[in-house]
Formats: sequence, structure tokens, C-alpha cells
Amino acid sequence: GATAWFGTHETFTVKGKAVNVIDTVGAGDSFLAALLSSLREQQVLTKTSFDGLTADILAKAMRMANIAASITCSRLGADLPDRAMIAKHLEQK
Repeated sequence: GATAWFGTHETFTVKGKAVNVIDTVGAGDSFLAALLSSLREQQVLTKTSFDGLTADILAKAMRMANIAASITCSRLGADLPDRAMIAKHLEQK
């Protein structure tokens, strides 16, 4: 799972996804890449648009990031998933 701090006092946690862990190499990279990708898709990744970041947008990005990291952990080496694989896993939720 992951916890985000939003604003001055708000925190929320996204539950982890149970996986058969093969290797954790690349999990952090997967998480961050997916988080940034989702924020970009939601159009809040520029200096001027970042003020539009809401808890819902951040939660969506964190769910995507969590899935990406869990997929990476289920494979050998730093084998990061592509967007289509992440989307498939998000649909199964």
C-alpha cells in the first residue's frame, strides 16, 4: 500500500495488492513512473495546473502506481509494466 499527505493535514492510504513476490527491483521506479503518468493524464502535472490537484486525482494516481509496483514485484528483474497491462489490472479490481 501507499500513504499520501495532501494539503496540510489530510492523509489517506491506498491498500496494497497481494501478489506472489518474485523480485522487488524496479518497484519504486514503477510506482513513481505510474504516479507521474496518471497525474499527466489527469492534466495536473504542470506548474500552473498543479494547483488543481485534488484528493480524488491523487487517489486515482496512487491506485495506478500501486498496481504498477505490484506487477513489477511479480516478475523477475526491473520489468516495468506498460500502460495497457496496468489498465487491465485496474479493471479487475
